[in-house]
Amino acid sequence: IEFFALVHLAPRSVNKFSNLSRIRAIRAKSGGINNLFRASQEITSLDRFRETEASTLVIKAQKRVQNILEKSGAVTAGDINPDHFNVAVEAQLSNCIASIQAVKSEPIDARLAEVANSAETIESYFEEVMVMDDNLTIRENRLNTLRQLSQALTAIAAFNLLQ
Repeated sequence: IEFFALVHLAPRSVNKFSNLSRIRAIRAKSGGINNLFRASQEITSLDRFRETEASTLVIKAQKRVQNILEKSGAVTAGDINPDHFNVAVEAQLSNCIASIQAVKSEPIDARLAEVANSAETIESYFEEVMVMDDNLTIRENRLNTLRQLSQALTAIAAFNLLQ
C-alpha cells in the first residue's frame, strides 16, 4: 500500500521521504487504510495541516506522549477523573480531547481543524504539568489523560510519524 500510495496518490511532492512519512501517518492511524481514495484525501489534508504552526506543536506533543506512556510501563487505561485535576490546564486538555473525539465522524479537515485549535493547550499542558507526579492517584489520572489524547490523535493520524 505504501508504494502504491507513494507512486499514485501523492506524486506532487518533491521530497518522497517527507511524503512517505505522511502516508505512514495515515496508514498507522487506528483503523489504518481501507479506502485508497479516502487515504489520498487524508494525505492531501495532512499535507496542508503540516504547513501550519499547530502541526509542529502536535507532532512534538504526540512524540512526547508516546515516550511518557512507554516509559511509564503502565498498560491499563482508565477514565479521566476531573476530581484529580490540580492545574487548570488539565481541565482544558480534557475538554480538548472531548472536542477532538466529538468530531471523529467528520471529514478529516474538520478533525484536523479541531486538533489545530487544541495545539496550544496541548503544548501548555506539558509546560505546566508534571505527568509523573509523586502522588500515584494524580500520576495515573495524568497518564489516563495522555492515553486518551493519544487515542484521539491517532484516530486521525499517527502524528508522531511525521517529520
